[in-house]
Amino acid sequence: MPKTYAIKANRTPTDVLANNDETLETGYMLEEARIASIQYQKIGHFVAVWIEEEDTKAAPRIVRRVEQDRTGVKYVAVYCDNWPV
Repeated sequence: MPKTYAIKANRTPTDVLANNDETLETGYMLEEARIASIQYQKIGHFVAVWIEEEDTKAAPRIVRRVEQDRTGVKYVAVYCDNWPV
């Protein structure tokens, strides 16, 4: 799975100190994120602009198991991340 990057920024020095990060764009490849962050820096509305690697989501966990109801009849149950499907 390719890595994706987000562009984040702060508008004022107070935002930098307060850690009020603003996400401007998400889902970019590295080169696209670099170009877009440079464009945001040229606009000049932000004190700081940077690129962060986005967290990758784990694949869903699918489990099939044999269960039985209260009468003893067996059946196959399917779960996705512990939720019945």
